[in-house]
Amino acid sequence: MDNTSTRMELDVFGVSSGKNVHYKEDENFYKIYKRNFVVKNAIDTIAKRFSNSNFFDLDKDNSALLDKIKEPNSFQSREEFLKDFSINILASGYSMIWKKYKSFGMFDSLELIVIPTDTDITSFGKKTITTTIEGNEETIKIEDVIIFYDTQRQPDTLRGISRLLPLKSQIDNINDAQRAKNIQIHNSGTTIVSPKAAQQGNNMDEGLDKPIMNIPIVSPVPGQNAGSKTKTQKEEMEDRLNFRGMENRIIVSSKGVDAKNLSAELNSMNFSEKIEADILAIYAAYGVPVELTPYGKNATFDNKEVAENSLIESEVQPLNNSLTESLNGEFEGSGNIYGNYDHLSSVSKTKNEIHKTRQDIANTYRELFKDGVIDREEARKQLELNGML
Repeated sequence: MDNTSTRMELDVFGVSSGKNVHYKEDENFYKIYKRNFVVKNAIDTIAKRFSNSNFFDLDKDNSALLDKIKEPNSFQSREEFLKDFSINILASGYSMIWKKYKSFGMFDSLELIVIPTDTDITSFGKKTITTTIEGNEETIKIEDVIIFYDTQRQPDTLRGISRLLPLKSQIDNINDAQRAKNIQIHNSGTTIVSPKAAQQGNNMDEGLDKPIMNIPIVSPVPGQNAGSKTKTQKEEMEDRLNFRGMENRIIVSSKGVDAKNLSAELNSMNFSEKIEADILAIYAAYGVPVELTPYGKNATFDNKEVAENSLIESEVQPLNNSLTESLNGEFEGSGNIYGNYDHLSSVSKTKNEIHKTRQDIANTYRELFKDGVIDREEARKQLELNGML
């Protein structure tokens, strides 16, 4: 018996009682990233900042590994490589880097290439990965690949677990709302007409179907008489009205009718408001503060900077650490690289404020010690508690 979680759901296409609330683990999450604007925006928000890393070597001014991360391969810049890496790991839950040596064992000939996690073009064998890179099909030994995981690895495959796995309902709702809105916009300007109910004084022919002239029919055979057709008052009115630049937009009824414009309710639907909670759930899954989204209604310059710094601390820097620590371990002896974002204004401003606060605290305890309010041991203890010793 299938115990997959389901829910009863009413959408623009009818009632469904069998919708899964989560994706299957073998879903192509990279394709979802490409096709859903909210998922793409959330991931790109992180990837754009991640690619702005400043790298350096912790042990020396320069190293072979530092040079490699700055020029990872022959067809991507450092920024493109980092975006590619981060988009794959955030969308699919894992990212893979191919260690491609042009000359085996020669570090200078090494290229670091991100293998797509798009399962339409990438598949796993027992000992190899088959994929397409730069238009060329490649079969790569798994031993030549470094695999990174966002949260954790799936138990029965090398693939990771995507953050999108439990968000199927939210993504479906967003997609359905987009389709419904497109239908409404497509029908904008369309009017449905139906016969008006007969009322006293409104049950007579308005006379518009009465023939008013005969129009000769042009025969396809020259010189042959093809007869004529009658033209009604209704047809004459339509011809004259549509002739004034309103082609096929005006129809004259010969009877009393009721009309309803299909776009009349468009502004009252508020599709964006209906799916706002679903959209924010996706941003929350990626740790993107609301101030950095289109829904940050109360966002200011200051709290955007705080939000930016929060995102870098919670999502961007840990991902950077994962990349550099793995590369340091994989290519031991080629360098000890580290990346950070201290050059960004939001980060440097926050660090300067923390430094100033710590200086103020240190000065306060120095004055308390001078005035005899606290002894040397107490001053030292407080400075240690505030992380200054």
